Parts: sequence; structure tokens; C-alpha cells
Amino acid sequence: MKNIAKYVSLVKKIPRQYILIGILTMLTTIGILTGVYYFRQSVHQTSSMPGQTQETNVKIVDIVSRVGKLMELPEGVPTVATVTDVTKLANQPFFERAANRDIVLVYEDTRKAIMYRPSTNRIIEVATITLGQNLIADQPAPTPTPTPGPSPIPVRVAIRNGTATIGLSKKLEDELKSKRGNITVVEKDNAKDSDWRSTAVVDVTGKSEKVTAEIAGLISARIVTIPDNEPKPQADILIIIGADRK
Repeated sequence: MKNIAKYVSLVKKIPRQYILIGILTMLTTIGILTGVYYFRQSVHQTSSMPGQTQETNVKIVDIVSRVGKLMELPEGVPTVATVTDVTKLANQPFFERAANRDIVLVYEDTRKAIMYRPSTNRIIEVATITLGQNLIADQPAPTPTPTPGPSPIPVRVAIRNGTATIGLSKKLEDELKSKRGNITVVEKDNAKDSDWRSTAVVDVTGKSEKVTAEIAGLISARIVTIPDNEPKPQADILIIIGADRK
């Protein structure tokens, strides 16, 4: 008690202005330390995303946090993009179920892409991407290189002109070869009759039904049986040109 009374006595002897200065200094120090703490907290959230505004970084942190509650996320900081026009992404399988305002998180280090729909708080798609693959929203998909299909079945064709107009057989031959490969014209001649109104196609062997229908479709012709007065050609298909091709 004597010691306490001694210190109280000493404090009473200190001028009041010095006591006030000491209190203000202490409060200022506490304020600085508090500010540093919150500054460090802010840097922890945003410093890993350089090149972004603080507002943008807060949004990214919020999105990552929400998605992280729905699934285990890869390590690292994602590239984040928003789908604004889903029609431009129709050719990309990853965006097959996408909708406008969906958000895509791309983790380049682990090659993972995640599509998140904020309106329903659901994961829509997760995929592994290949290095160099462009998967950011609103970038048009590259035009795929068409894979060549199997070659058409080889077919031998005889062409006979059923009109009085010269040159129709050669014109039809060129048209057929431009529309279909594997066609060999083995005969070009005149039909026995020259009053054919429409072009006709004949399955000479009776074994080329599909090819006959295909060729008839290519030249807008009808399918008929071979007329009695027409000799049977050494071909799979017989085409008799009519007046409709003049």
C-alpha cells in the first residue's frame, strides 16, 4: 500500500499536459496497429490477383469461395470469365449446357475448367482442358477440320440422250462427276426414242437400288425399268436424258 501511495504521489506531481500526451501517443499506436492488421487482411485476399481492381478481386474471391463450398477446388488462382453470349459458344462441347451469366473458372496449372451458375448456385460442367486450348467465354470456337467420309461406291454409268438436242450427254457426265466421285461413264449414245420428256434412271443389274436412288436424287430424275426397245448396257446404271434437261 505504501508503494501504491508513492506512485500516486509521483503521478500527481507530473504536469497534466504530459499525461495527455502519453495517452494520445498510446491511442495512436493502437490505431496504427489496427490499420496494419486490416491492410494485411486485404492484401491476403487480393495480392495474388495482380492487374485487377480491388472491387474485381473481391468478386473473384467471393465466386471462388462459393464454388469451393460445392466442390474441392484445384490449387492456385483461377482465370475467371463470364458467359455473355452463349450463341457464340455453340460449337464447344464444354459450353453445351451453358447459359448467359454463367461463370467459368480456369485453373491453368492443373488444367481444370469449372462452369458455375450463380443464379442456382450449381456446378454446371467440369472438364480437363488441354494446354493451349482456348476456353475463355465469348471466344469463338475454332472451325473443326472436316473428317473425310468414306469414298462413294464405284459405279459404272451409261448415258443415252432421249432428245434431239446435241451435247446433253457430255453436260450430264460433267455434272455427275462434279457431284459424286467414283463414277465411270462407260457409254454415251442416243436412246432409241428421242421424245423422252423427263430424265430417267434405270437400275440395270437390279443390285444397285441405293446407288440408283442416289444418282436420281443428284440429277432430279425419276426411276424406271429399262424400256423394251432399249438394249441393256454393260453398266450398273442407265440414264436416259429427257427434255427437262435442255
